[in-house]
Amino acid sequence: MLAAFGVNPPRTHDLLALRGLLEDCGVDVPLSIEAISALYPSAVEFRYEFASGAQLSTDQMLEAGTNATAWARRIQASVAE
Repeated sequence: MLAAFGVNPPRTHDLLALRGLLEDCGVDVPLSIEAISALYPSAVEFRYEFASGAQLSTDQMLEAGTNATAWARRIQASVAE
């Protein structure tokens, strides 16, 4: 998503920092800080097999992923115009 706005994305797992970069580009990120914070431990555990903190259920993760994908497609379509 950042690349669509000419931003070279940093190598990070800090979802809140990435959200901030999108907002700096004028993108309205539909996930709250709380929702992103809840996703972060799950992403880290998936990648590194460890994490602490609150975790989302499988259904919540699927819903968040589906919503994020639909949102990203809408943004990409608007940037391409």
